Amino acid sequence: MQKPAQKIKSEIVIELPADQAIYSKGYVEELEQFRNHESLDGVWWSMNDLMVRLNKGRKWIKDNILNKYYRVLSYENGGPVFYPTEGTKEQWAFNAKPMANFLTKNFPDIYQNKE
Repeated sequence: MQKPAQKIKSEIVIELPADQAIYSKGYVEELEQFRNHESLDGVWWSMNDLMVRLNKGRKWIKDNILNKYYRVLSYENGGPVFYPTEGTKEQWAFNAKPMANFLTKNFPDIYQNKE
């Protein structure tokens, strides 16, 4: 008859430099998805959502982004923005992932020569 295996409990201490940390793989993957805007797949923003994300008012967003880049941003031209028809109850709608990518790519131009 075989003896049961022995179990030994031990404790290991690993010292990390002050500028390093250990994170779970899931946490790191979430950060990568966020950085790549993957967490925005299938998400739509309202004008209020965009105002909060940019920390800018409606007029500034319209003047410096929506009107300035209409040809690129309009869904009618394949862009991520639905421009509501004036005089209707339609609401602004922004496809979040491509809009976030546009804002990231065009950040310097948006904030250069602003009013």
